[in-house]
Amino acid sequence: MVRKNISEETILGLAEEVADLSISKDEIGARAEVMESIMKNIASLRDLPLKEVEPALTYKPIEPKKG
Repeated sequence: MVRKNISEETILGLAEEVADLSISKDEIGARAEVMESIMKNIASLRDLPLKEVEPALTYKPIEPKKG
């Protein structure tokens, strides 16, 4: 599945409708770039082959001693 890039219209819509924020035209482009970068980083993490990796250590909680 190919993801569309985050547009300035998306950032503006989210800011106004979800967060009730007013963003200037100058900020919209910068925020769209930041969000796009975050989404690319998330996609690269999803592509890591971690299903076959087992944790090196597994911690088990220790019950406190009574008395």
